[in-house]
Amino acid sequence: MATFEAALEQLEAELEQWSARLEALVAQADEISPDARVDFGRRIDALRAKYRAARTAHARLKTADGEEASPDNEGGWNEVESAFFKAH
Repeated sequence: MATFEAALEQLEAELEQWSARLEALVAQADEISPDARVDFGRRIDALRAKYRAARTAHARLKTADGEEASPDNEGGWNEVESAFFKAH
């Protein structure tokens, strides 16, 4: 169980980093052309949706007793992480 709790803490720390990266990307919107800003806005919206999904998954795992933690859950987490690394 201690490993599960440590993993949750690590995921929380990653979520905090992603939130900061997302805010940094939003701040960059002022530095791009108006034409590019439309596409940029769509990408930001997609990242926000993935971030919210990751937050929801994290909250669900926090309320789980450890049995819901599985490789399938990690796959979704890896997708969100990949999206953030590609965006920044």
